[in-house]
This record gives sequence, C-alpha cells and structure tokens, in this order.
Amino acid sequence: MENKDTELTRNQIGAITRSIKLGRILQQEHSEIADLYKQNYILSQIVRELNIPSDYGVSRDIAWTGVRLAIAGHPGFLGIDSYDGLIKDSERKIISREHHQEMGRKAGKKNYEEKKGIHGKTSEERREYARKGGRTVYEKRKGWHGRTPEQMSKDGRKGGLKSGPINGPMSYKLKKGIHGRTPEQKREDGSKGVIAKGFTLWTEEEISLAYQLSQQPEYQHSEGRHKGRSNLKKITSELVKRGHSERVPKSVCWAIGERRKSLENKV
Repeated sequence: MENKDTELTRNQIGAITRSIKLGRILQQEHSEIADLYKQNYILSQIVRELNIPSDYGVSRDIAWTGVRLAIAGHPGFLGIDSYDGLIKDSERKIISREHHQEMGRKAGKKNYEEKKGIHGKTSEERREYARKGGRTVYEKRKGWHGRTPEQMSKDGRKGGLKSGPINGPMSYKLKKGIHGRTPEQKREDGSKGVIAKGFTLWTEEEISLAYQLSQQPEYQHSEGRHKGRSNLKKITSELVKRGHSERVPKSVCWAIGERRKSLENKV
C-alpha cells in the first residue's frame, strides 16, 4: 500500500484523506444515510438531499466519496485507521444490485419514451443493422468464419483431447462438471453469467407480469399462423411502459415458460 501512496500527488492524497475523514464524520452525524441508501437513493441523490458540499465545505467529488465510505467503510491506509461501513458487505451487495436494476428500468423506460437508440429505429432498420453486422464478420473472415475446414477439424480434435477420458455419459455418471451441481447452484451460476454480460436479472414480479399478460387475449396474436399464441413484442413493449427493464422477445418467452413450468409443478 505504501508504494501506491507514493505514486499519488499531494493534491490527490489530500482529497482522498478528506474523503476518508468525511466518511467517518458522516457516519456519526448522518446515520440516516444507511436508510436513504436502502430506500433506493443513489449516492449523488444522498449528497444533494443532505446538502453535504455546502454544509461541510467540500467538492461534490469528495462529498460523493465520503458518502460511499460512510456506507461501505474504510479499509485503513494513508495513516488513517480503518472503520466499518453503516451497511454490511453482504446486504450492501444486494442493495447495489437492486439499484442497478432500478436504474436499468428507468433508463429503458426513458429511452423507449424518447425513442432513443434501438427504440428510434424501425423494424426494417433493425434488421438491416443485424444483416450488416453478420456480413462484416463474414467478409472480414473474423472468428469462426476465418477458419479453414482443416483448422476447424483440428480445433474439434483438440477440444476432444482436452476433455480427456471423462466426457458425455461418463461425466453424468461420475457427477463431474455441470452434472455435479445442484439445481440451486446451476441457477446461481446462470445468474452470475447474466450479470457478467451486463444484463439485468428477471425479478419474480416481472416474470409474473409477463405470464399474466400472455394469458390476456389483447396480448395474443389474433390472426395468422401464430393465432392464439403470445404476442412477445407487444408484451415486451408493455413491460417497458410499466417501468421494467428493457427486454428482448426471446427473453420474455423464457420468462413466460419459466412461470408456466412452476405452475405445472405445483399441480
């Protein structure tokens, strides 16, 4: 840590020191910061609500960092003793995830209402963008398209050798890899993968609403070969209108299927 400290300029060290000390003071004088954070206030909103820059004579950046440290705590460096945060790490991670989901819903709703990004494109324009992307990858021979048949065959053999003698049925029999995971662990692995890709997890409320909409005639196809089936595009739009995260029809189809399976298992 000492090496990191020496890499900072005097002004940077001064700002960090003020932020750390401010975090401790805010814990003592504004313990309600924890309640505000739990009520879905983001850090910048807490800074404005408590008028921290003006009351404590600091910049907005230092005020923001001070609030963050008041909530999360200080590990101890720059000669300042460590202190615990107002909210435990385990609870704070859950709240932080909820904050991201809420911000995602608000952003999705705003983009939809203001016709920004993909919402400002027609169906034809969206398909054209997708075609261009596919053609570019193919023409530039990137990824799989850049491999010769011989290379593809060699890649397949390498994959088989790396997997070793334990594969397919043997993995299942010996409970290796994915076969050794419990249903709960598999669900948790899936959730981590979704978050890692930058997507927002489905909440029980969203899944329930998507299923309920799918059962209503106005959200079903009234004609054509899909008559009587769920109109996924219409359901997707309705979810965004109601303030939920922006989804794609394929994801909505998954959510409806999950709720249908859970209901069937209860019978």
